[in-house]
Amino acid sequence: MEPSKERLYRVLHRLGAHALVRSFYRAKGAVLMFHRVVADYPRRTFQPGAQFTVTPRVLETIIGALRASGHDLVSLDEMAERLSGPRSSRRFACLTFDDGYRDNLELAYPVCERLNAPMAVYVTTGFIGRTDPMWYYGLEQLVDQHDELQLSLDEAETTIACATLPDKQRAYDQVGYWLQRAARAPRDALLEQVRNRYGVDIAGKSAALAMDWSMLAELAAKPGVTIGAHSVTHRAMAALDEVELRREMTECRVELEQQLGQQVQHFAFPFGDPSTTGSREFALCRELGYRTATTTRHGLVTGRSDPLALPRIPTDPFDCHRTIAVKLSGLVGALQATRPHPRT
Repeated sequence: MEPSKERLYRVLHRLGAHALVRSFYRAKGAVLMFHRVVADYPRRTFQPGAQFTVTPRVLETIIGALRASGHDLVSLDEMAERLSGPRSSRRFACLTFDDGYRDNLELAYPVCERLNAPMAVYVTTGFIGRTDPMWYYGLEQLVDQHDELQLSLDEAETTIACATLPDKQRAYDQVGYWLQRAARAPRDALLEQVRNRYGVDIAGKSAALAMDWSMLAELAAKPGVTIGAHSVTHRAMAALDEVELRREMTECRVELEQQLGQQVQHFAFPFGDPSTTGSREFALCRELGYRTATTTRHGLVTGRSDPLALPRIPTDPFDCHRTIAVKLSGLVGALQATRPHPRT
């Protein structure tokens, strides 16, 4: 999985570049970004979603690496208090999980509970309520199983080649980009076309992966768990008009609070890179009274960080003490400051 990326981290660690950078980087802490926790990695050749998975053992390794490097594992509430208070001599780290996968309850929480590590889960209510599907994995299956696709994008029938591995990645990126920014009606029409024409039930696949409301309530009631908002439909915020944007950021929180009976004070921007999230979204988040909000911009939290536009550190399937040491140094964030994270 991403061998070149893994090699880069190991080379940087071997050269000691991270240690030099960390000595100059005055960070307060780090917010780590997770998605799925899986018992084992898939064995398919084409698996773009694999980069968003870790095993329980890797999760345990990451928590151990954070503590070994002197980070306090804290909740989002405690992070907010530390950001608004006097500078502490100890760095903090927060563990955040995006979207609302059922494996966050079944596999991630047992690890975090055993290791006394607080965790936050940013929830897309449409995924939980089965009104809006996680289309990523259905799209991955669709592209993997065909050499060519005929899909209606922007009201035009489009032929998409996906015979070779590079073709498949381009096809996945092309259709995925369109789905990120499409309005709900044309998006749903495309997903229905995929089901009828190619037999891929994207909604059913999503339902098998996402928690339902009873599962989420069970997780939300557990010690050390914070539930945050992650929009209603998980679309690119920059593609929405003012009315849609406000609805995405308010209705998600309202439904979570009604279903769970607890306040929701933290938000994570879907996709969260500079092309999908910017000053307009940050300003609305502030207006709506969220306490913190996170992006997917790669970086550490410093005294200059806006609490409503916080960077995060993405995690990888190959993470170990060496790769986490490089990520916590600030080196990779500085190198990738303008590089968008593919998905969250």
